[in-house]
Amino acid sequence: MINAAENLNDLRVPPANHLELLEPKENKFYSIRVNKQYRLIFHFENGKISQLQLDPHRYDL
Repeated sequence: MINAAENLNDLRVPPANHLELLEPKENKFYSIRVNKQYRLIFHFENGKISQLQLDPHRYDL
């Protein structure tokens, strides 16, 4: 799915992806939920995805 994306709108479907632009926004890093614990973090610019990493998301308690 992520390799086939031609633009960010392709990654908004299904809505359960919860595509989010991370702060600071000018860095153009995004996240997609894999499940409750993990997120895919990646840089998206000029129609290309780079710096893809799987992040163990931690909730502050």
